[in-house]
Amino acid sequence: MKKLLFVLALLMLLSGCSSVQREEPAETTATTLYYGTTKRTKATLPEPATEESDLLPPEAPEINFTGLTDMGAIQKQGNIPSNLGAFAFSGLVCPDEERSCTYISAIGYDNLLHKFVDGKDEGVIFDKTVWAVNVWDGMIYCLADSDEPVPEIKMGGFMNTDNGGDIYRINPDTKETEFILDSNAVDLYIADGVLYYTKRSWGKPRLADFETFTCSLSGENSESLGTAVIGFCGKYLAVYDDECDYYGQFLDTETGERIPFTDEYGVRCFSVSGDKAYYCNGDIFELNLITGEERNIEPPQEFCNGYAVMGDDIYCGWVATYIVSPEFSREQGAKLWTHYESDLKRLQNDRISAGYYEPYYTDGERIYVMKQHPESGLFMLVQLEYDHETMTNREVPIL
Repeated sequence: MKKLLFVLALLMLLSGCSSVQREEPAETTATTLYYGTTKRTKATLPEPATEESDLLPPEAPEINFTGLTDMGAIQKQGNIPSNLGAFAFSGLVCPDEERSCTYISAIGYDNLLHKFVDGKDEGVIFDKTVWAVNVWDGMIYCLADSDEPVPEIKMGGFMNTDNGGDIYRINPDTKETEFILDSNAVDLYIADGVLYYTKRSWGKPRLADFETFTCSLSGENSESLGTAVIGFCGKYLAVYDDECDYYGQFLDTETGERIPFTDEYGVRCFSVSGDKAYYCNGDIFELNLITGEERNIEPPQEFCNGYAVMGDDIYCGWVATYIVSPEFSREQGAKLWTHYESDLKRLQNDRISAGYYEPYYTDGERIYVMKQHPESGLFMLVQLEYDHETMTNREVPIL
């Protein structure tokens, strides 16, 4: 009987407990963060403030280029056959027609300036890493880092260096060197006896802000042009747009008039051959300077960081070499890509396999290209030998 009464009492106690109303935990408010796994109302985060970025380029200007009626006399330049304004690595190859030789910055070997005759090394001219090499009146003008004889060569080349280089003059016969100007420049041209050097301004609101200055061959009377020069075309300078570093304009040096010639993105590597101009912008474009007609002459590819013209062929590319030639369709071109293991000497004894191609250069008889190892990121200057009959491409070490 006692057991029965105990069971009945227990059942009544349990039924009474079940009728008690338990308080549910309060839901989290929308302003309270909660990162647990218990089912609750998640906090609603405020929408991020959106502002127009100063890094974005403006809208492309409206272009109505109808050609140049009077280009004037083509300026004599200090490095005519080589690729003008290779952007990432400008002027690593420079011919000296008077001495029948070529000056080459041996990137990937000892990184020093060498003299080559008939493609053979004749020794070091200057024991510094140099770029933007030009020859004027028998003297070599170039950029070099005064503090570091062999500065680190980064992705994007000397255009991305923090310090830039200073202007030097070298007598190639005596190897005597002369410091010309503390320029902190990334590029250097010579036209009609005037030095044009370009500086990069870090911290600007634009993605890349360049400004070109002029001075005498002795470094005197430095003056800003207020824009960045990418090439020469008679009395006109090919320059960047003032509002954005990406679109091309012609600057009339006599009147100061600016004439937009393209709305393409990223214009650089501008050069002139007769009444045709060529510039790099992902692809290679040909511009008729008389009529203003423009056409894309390079097949689609990943990106193009430079080109060089030798004879009827245009060498260009990035992860592959493209050759645009009269024997190929202008829309197709010849695509070449080396996939073999090479015995080319490298920094840190690294070996090249299939790598990335950067700017191209020519001394009028040979084609050179900067190649980047896909893993180490190291660069090396190699010579390209292309056989039209077999359509084969071979890389040759320069040292």
